[in-house]
Amino acid sequence: MSGLYPAAPWHLEPAQDGTLVRFTCPALDETNAANLAAQLAELGRQRRSVNLYLDLSAVDVLSSAVLGQLIVLHRRLRDANGGLSLFNLRPGVAALLKMSLLTELLDVRVIPLPPRTP
Repeated sequence: MSGLYPAAPWHLEPAQDGTLVRFTCPALDETNAANLAAQLAELGRQRRSVNLYLDLSAVDVLSSAVLGQLIVLHRRLRDANGGLSLFNLRPGVAALLKMSLLTELLDVRVIPLPPRTP
């Protein structure tokens, strides 16, 4: 997958029942939203049922473009019998998701992260 996309501010790790996406940049915004959406959608297409776990511990800012992509991704994964979970949110990101009522739609967790594949 890395050959298809420019260097991304996140990396992927296998989890027992899906993929863990660890973000390494403080801002997910318009500059990286399209690349993020393309990579995560590709992960969703690679398997019949996939779960994506997004570790947002390094993220301070989520733009409206990224919020929209998360909603689309959530629906695609749900329709494919998978799921999207957000972990380790910083206070500002957690407040944004709560204020926008996305905590009612998305699986948002403080801890724990999913188990890693041995």
